[in-house]
Amino acid sequence: MEERKEQQASGSILAELLTQGRRVARAGARRAEEELRENARDAAKGSALLGASAWMGMTGLSALVIAVAMAMPRNPVKGVVCAGLGLLGGSVALGLLGLRTLPEQPLTQTKQALKEGAGVLKENLT
Repeated sequence: MEERKEQQASGSILAELLTQGRRVARAGARRAEEELRENARDAAKGSALLGASAWMGMTGLSALVIAVAMAMPRNPVKGVVCAGLGLLGGSVALGLLGLRTLPEQPLTQTKQALKEGAGVLKENLT
């Protein structure tokens, strides 16, 4: 009789443990999904800024090459040179902004939550 009660108690503890495990897994999956969306949004923004930076850099470099070519016969091309330098400066600024926008360590919150969950499970199982 007592053995049967112990088996039922063990079964209910195991069922509760499985229920809690599923709940923790679902919460972890939701958190990971939200964090992935944030990281994807930041990565897209950073990529767009880096692309704009590359375009501006190539355009500025082209303007500078044309300005140098036009300057050879002693024509005043200060405007073209200034435009080229401005585009290059904008390119550098957008490139740095794009690099700062990219996620440094993706899914850090999810990794931390999983480590904490694993620690709690170890404590409860031992």
